[in-house]
Amino acid sequence: MSITQPSSPLTKPKHYNLEILLFSSIRILVHAMMRMVYPFLAVFGRGLGVDLTTISLAVTIRNLAAILVPFIASIFDKRSRRSGMLTGMGLFIAGCAVVTFWPTFVVFIIALSLTFIGMHVFVASMQAYQSDTIPLPIRGQAIVITSTGWALSSVIAVPLIGFLIGRFGWLAPFPAMGILGVISIFFLLWLVPRGRKSIQDQSQKIQHGILQVFTSRTAIAGVLMILFFCAAHEVVNLVFGVWMEDNYGLSINALGVASTVIGLAELLSVAIVSWLIAKLGSKRTVAIGLVFSAITALTLPWLGGFGLWGAEAGLFLFNLAFQMPFIAYAPLLTEVLPLARASLLGATLASVGVGRMLGALAAPYLFARGFQFNALAALVLFLISLFTLTKVKTHLEQAVPVG
Repeated sequence: MSITQPSSPLTKPKHYNLEILLFSSIRILVHAMMRMVYPFLAVFGRGLGVDLTTISLAVTIRNLAAILVPFIASIFDKRSRRSGMLTGMGLFIAGCAVVTFWPTFVVFIIALSLTFIGMHVFVASMQAYQSDTIPLPIRGQAIVITSTGWALSSVIAVPLIGFLIGRFGWLAPFPAMGILGVISIFFLLWLVPRGRKSIQDQSQKIQHGILQVFTSRTAIAGVLMILFFCAAHEVVNLVFGVWMEDNYGLSINALGVASTVIGLAELLSVAIVSWLIAKLGSKRTVAIGLVFSAITALTLPWLGGFGLWGAEAGLFLFNLAFQMPFIAYAPLLTEVLPLARASLLGATLASVGVGRMLGALAAPYLFARGFQFNALAALVLFLISLFTLTKVKTHLEQAVPVG
């Protein structure tokens, strides 16, 4: 079984730096769309004339839509990664367009779902493309660098979205982000080589990507690991804005600015994860992050008792910890099923959506009993995720004979 690698183990692809910059910029855009619903959820609800419970349902349905991602991503295990990235951005633009022209609650759900699926298809295809083209010694670092887009979406984009909403109304972000999506497609067409075929094109004996994923115990373990730790995060993430607004009287604009704390935590986490992966490897980095996440979940309500700054510090640490496994899982799982990378990454990204859906369903009910119950649920889910991590093995570990 042969796997296509770059001609030299230390040679970077042509336009490597420009590709990293482009991929990071697009991730700022697509993740900003996903993340803006959390601080501004009540604003969207008021704009659409629905209550907080109803608008929360839109987020739950959006997260559930990620189940479609592995089926779409598997197509691009047989075709080019470039096509996958373009398809993802096309779905993102379509979502922005429909709600711009038909701003109703049902269309809002459709828009969130299309942009969410598009984001995941783009990211899965992008990371598979990086795994196919970037030499192993620098691959993990490259994937981590592009993950800064996730963090910068909170630091840069969400406050700008807050400004747009405050100035032009709740609908304003959608046409603006749709236009940026169109510009992104032109840059992808320019930079990413045409016909960059996936590994699966080179072997007639490889089974369909999705079948490979769901018949591999270690791949299933990886999918479940991500589901549990994303559910843990969403249990807290969905209600943090309401918690801070209720307890500390923050305005909508202040909530947008408060999200920069989360983004700064994530940027710091990118640096920490990059260093840890280089020193300890991806799997140990994920394990450290899950343990840290469990500890910060437990201490978050206690820190909130010290006032607004305590709550901000708690959210900073909670998101710093969560980003460690969230960033490190991609370089780990790209080495689990090398012949079906896009399918596995699509499945794991779908598990992100399902985990967030389950967390979003549970969060309001737990919050009604007190925020400490959200934190306790997160603690338990992080520990379950840590257990499933022990079942994840790379293709090299799987090839080592036992005994």
